[in-house]
Amino acid sequence: RRGGRAMKRDQAVGVLRFEGASSDEGPDPAEVAKLEAAMAGLPGDQREAVFLKVWQEMTFAQIAELTGVPADTAASRYRYGIDKLKKLLGGHEP
Repeated sequence: RRGGRAMKRDQAVGVLRFEGASSDEGPDPAEVAKLEAAMAGLPGDQREAVFLKVWQEMTFAQIAELTGVPADTAASRYRYGIDKLKKLLGGHEP
């Protein structure tokens, strides 16, 4: 049961697309493509934690409940994911 739930969550955040990237008011399409590629390069659990924290604005407690891990683990996954994104993006925050 847990494996199926995790697979569905991973599929939901597996490919991240940012809307508005092609508009004049939105972010630079090249930067968006770099961020999408960097997110795709994260391990699934880290990608999930970053996505839920940054784009869904969830707390670590909420992420922990959703993913079935302790809040400290959710926070660690987020922190490791952010660190990897910084390296992949040349020091820029997502």
